[in-house]
Amino acid sequence: MITKEAIPDIIAAWSKEPDKPIDGIINKLGLRRMSPEEVRKYVMERASKLGINDRSKLMNTLMKELRGKADPSDIMRAIDEYLKKFSKEINRHKHRDAACSAFPHYIIYMQISNINSLSA
Repeated sequence: MITKEAIPDIIAAWSKEPDKPIDGIINKLGLRRMSPEEVRKYVMERASKLGINDRSKLMNTLMKELRGKADPSDIMRAIDEYLKKFSKEINRHKHRDAACSAFPHYIIYMQISNINSLSA
């Protein structure tokens, strides 16, 4: 299966080699459509390397890279999944950091409370 964006490239290549089967030309050009799982894997790896967490910037970059190779809806779904995972990771770190930063204050509070209870 191919995407509609790949058709002009396939026709141009086929016009140069009309005796070759279309499947051979598609494979040679590397224009076979990626499966949803291949798209997901590519997006997860590429997005983490890029370090972009803005949906529109990520969409623009990956759509250009995967043009003619993947279904845009698969790309959008994978980007949304990545961003959801990314935001959960950020929130997890925020909560951990907040707990760690609050902990020393709790220890100081307990020490002051113990001192006050001893002096009373």
